[in-house]
Amino acid sequence: RFEKKNKSIKNSSFRIYILLFSFILAFLVIGIQMILMALNPTIIQNEKKVVVKDYSKRKEIKDRNGILLAKNIKVDSFYAHPSEIVDKEKVLNSLRVIFSEDDQKVFRKKLYSEKPFVWLKKTISPEQKILVKDIGQPGLYFGPREMRIYPNGHLLAHTLGGTRYGFESVSYAEILGTAGVELFYNKELSDLKLSLKELKLSIDIKIQAIVEEILKNGIKLMDAKGGSVVLMDSRTGELISLASFPTFNPNLRPKNLFKNDPSNSPIFNRAVQGIYELGSVFKIFPVALGMETNVINPKTEFNTHNPIKIGGRTIKDYKYFGPKLSVEDIILKSSNIGTVRIAQKIGSTNLKAFYKNLGLFDTTTLELPETKGKLDLLNYEFLHKRNMLFGTPEYVIDKIHELKSELNLQNLQVWSNFPGVKHKDCMKSIKLFTEKVMPHFQDDFDTEVKKVS
Repeated sequence: RFEKKNKSIKNSSFRIYILLFSFILAFLVIGIQMILMALNPTIIQNEKKVVVKDYSKRKEIKDRNGILLAKNIKVDSFYAHPSEIVDKEKVLNSLRVIFSEDDQKVFRKKLYSEKPFVWLKKTISPEQKILVKDIGQPGLYFGPREMRIYPNGHLLAHTLGGTRYGFESVSYAEILGTAGVELFYNKELSDLKLSLKELKLSIDIKIQAIVEEILKNGIKLMDAKGGSVVLMDSRTGELISLASFPTFNPNLRPKNLFKNDPSNSPIFNRAVQGIYELGSVFKIFPVALGMETNVINPKTEFNTHNPIKIGGRTIKDYKYFGPKLSVEDIILKSSNIGTVRIAQKIGSTNLKAFYKNLGLFDTTTLELPETKGKLDLLNYEFLHKRNMLFGTPEYVIDKIHELKSELNLQNLQVWSNFPGVKHKDCMKSIKLFTEKVMPHFQDDFDTEVKKVS
């Protein structure tokens, strides 16, 4: 009996050891599997594997002086395998402390879903990653990726545009331009095989900061809805500053919530998407052409005594300037009547050809995708009947609303790698106007400015 009892004890001990060894082996296998999954996570899904180019890397954007405007930084994504999480309520309570209250409903819905894989946050900070790790629950994972940042915040927001994520996996995420130069030069910025090392703009960010501050204060002073500023180097056509207000932070680019009236949205670029008449700026064009062709000179006088009727409209000056004005006085006093007299002497056919040579019929070459559209405003009939020569708002606005188009000046360049203008006629005429006309009435102009001041 004693021998049988002893043998029975030995058999029981053997079975216990086998069971214990099996448990240890199972834990080891599970532990090794979890480590491997953490080191090389994969998305559990039934979809076919998508093969795409690695566009997670993206080149930097800098201003004309080499100041950084946009770059990528390394961050982490945060995702989960809901079926692996043991205590979901504990995880949700812990995440409430780490992330905003707005995220909680999304987290709860995703963690209690039947999906094997869910994204929780596309990007998280290093501090948030440490806090999530400290939760100590299985099923929570991190994936390496890059994130586009704009260190200057709202400065130059409309020109830079912004980015979004395209194809996403746990190992990387594709970064795509969504507006501005980020979209226009998306391929050049994302394709590392191209020779471009960085995108350098003609913009001066220091001047941009001053311009945006002045624009902001001016809009506040005038209680205006918005405004824009374009500052160009007239010698090269390069843009030094391009500002639109209200603005936004491209790091947190908002969605367009005003589809019925896009101009109410902060992402609306008033400098290139808005419809505006040129006003009296247009007076310099017939004067420049007249002087270039020797039809007039600064001292040539024109009758400004009576208003002119053209196309059923009466063209007059805002006040009586006298029976005659010289060309220099027509520009100085911004005389509508005088400008029309000059245009009549030049001829509308010649003016149309001149405007065409200046590129006013062409789509702008400004490197922003928002500058689409073509102007067909200055047709012969309109020039003949209404004389778009001096920029009187009522004439220009009528035609703009009629054609629902926008005036795009071609001679604008953002990228300083491609400076200059398309039509030499424009620069030649402006130079001639500056050298021949301006000196004649600069003293009178200074006197008028002092009166206003």
